[in-house]
Parts: sequence; structure tokens; C-alpha cells
Amino acid sequence: MTAPYRLVTDLARCDGISAKAVWRPGGGELGAAREGDRPDLAPGALVLEALAQCAGLMLGRDEADGAVWMLSGVDGARFGPVRWGEDVALGCVLVRRSGPAAVVDVGATVAAGPACEARLLMVRRELERLPDPEGHRT
Repeated sequence: MTAPYRLVTDLARCDGISAKAVWRPGGGELGAAREGDRPDLAPGALVLEALAQCAGLMLGRDEADGAVWMLSGVDGARFGPVRWGEDVALGCVLVRRSGPAAVVDVGATVAAGPACEARLLMVRRELERLPDPEGHRT
């Protein structure tokens, strides 16, 4: 996929109300370190980010103005193990949308079972209003 949706490897289905995608974590995503107690496992925050990107693709499906949907809040997140290199099936379903905000239920699974479940708050932002990497407002 294209920036800013770098973690979604394949978008299998996207109809504006729900989406299914795949993420294949390789270990180099966003500078993720293989450190800590379990270096063989991908951090749960990356799984959540992949789900947010899937939701962003679903929400922005019919928009051609260059805006992006960004993660703004997380509720009820539960995580299971994800090993580097295994396929992660991503799914999202729109719960409610009002103006530049949306609530989306998301879930990720791997061969061994559930990897993440959560409810996300997504907000729509114009690209020209995003801060640059050094934190300066553009």
C-alpha cells in the first residue's frame, strides 16, 4: 500500500463499511526493535497500528481530496501473540460515523488465534495540516 498506510500488505476487500486486509510483519516496520523479554514477538502497538491503517483505508475509500484517517483513541484493546513473519489477517467494521470522526470495531487473527480486538476512534485530517517529522506544524 502507499504512505501513510505502510503496514497493510494486501487489501482483500474494502466497501466503505467493512474491510479485510493482511499484514506480513517482517521486523523492520517503523524501526521496531526486537528487544525485551520476547524478541520473537511483534509489539502489540504495531498490530494496533496495522488495524488502524486498515480502518483508515476503509474510511477513505471514496475520498479523493488527499485527507487521511488517523487513529485518535483506543477502547477495550486485548492482545494475543504475533510472531515476526506470520500473516496477520486484519478486519474492521464501521460502527458509526459523524463528520470527521468515526468509530470502528477491529480485529486481527493469526494461525494460532486472536491477535487483537479493539474499538477505535478515527479522525479525518487534511494532509497539509499534519505536523512534519520534527514536530513543526506545517
